[in-house]
Parts: sequence; C-alpha cells; structure tokens
Amino acid sequence: MKAIRRSGAGSVAVLAGLILIGGLIPTSISTPVRQAGLDAWSLWQSNSALQKASAESSRIQDRADELRQSVEAVEHIATRLGTGALTLGEAAAMAEPWVRDRPGFATTAEYHYAASSFRLSVARYLIAKVQYLVAGDPSRTTAALMRLEREYQALLQSQP
Repeated sequence: MKAIRRSGAGSVAVLAGLILIGGLIPTSISTPVRQAGLDAWSLWQSNSALQKASAESSRIQDRADELRQSVEAVEHIATRLGTGALTLGEAAAMAEPWVRDRPGFATTAEYHYAASSFRLSVARYLIAKVQYLVAGDPSRTTAALMRLEREYQALLQSQP
C-alpha cells in the first residue's frame, strides 16, 4: 500500500505551530515584562525622561561653569585691589557685572554689605575679600584695609 502524500500538509502544520507559539509567547511573558517596566511604551517614556534629564544636567553644568568663572574673576580683581594695582572704585566697577547675576549675591550683599547702592555693596564685599586674601600678613592687612577704608569713604562722598 502506498501512502498518499500531500505536499502542503507538513508546511501547514509547521506554520500553524509557529503561529500558535508566536501567539502564546507574548501573552505568557507580557505580565512579567510589564511588571519590570520593560514594555515598549515605557521604553519611549524612559528615553524621553533620559533626554530631559540630560538637558537639565547640561544646563546645571553650564550654570556651575558660569559661577566658577565669576568667582575666579572676582578673586583676580580682589587680588589686584589688595596689591594696589586697582583703586576700590575701579575694582567695584569691574566686579559688579560678575556678581550682579550671581545666585544669592544680592540678598547676601543686602545683609552683610549693606550700602546705599549695589556698587557700594560690591565695594564692601571686595574689602572683605581683600581682608581674607591678606589675612596671613598682618602688616599688609593693616595697610591695605586703611587704604581701602579711605577709598570707600571717598566713594561715599562722591555718591549723589
């Protein structure tokens, strides 16, 4: 007896098996995958959150760099002021743009360096900065602070 062989029957059976497996696998693993937060929707949301966090990190780094540059510039100005290379008026004029937008400086200046103008507050801040920079040398400290106080009084007199 000869077996009658149908050429498409095996292919149909294999195809049906693959479809059945393909349909069962996603439904059987979808719950654990979703519980782990690994579904496709979550992937897009996570990618979006990562991009936002990266942009925020860059913005914060830029602000930190600006603050560091401001601090370094004012330190340099104060050093030149302490050595007598700049007058207090010149130094305050140079430092004012660097500290004007510095976070928290205006509030700190109102409290610690109270004066009738922002420029005079900056001048008081610079005097304190010079005092800190020359603190290790008492002879320089006294001479520098006396000169700066005279210059501060002259700035006060010149204010309208």
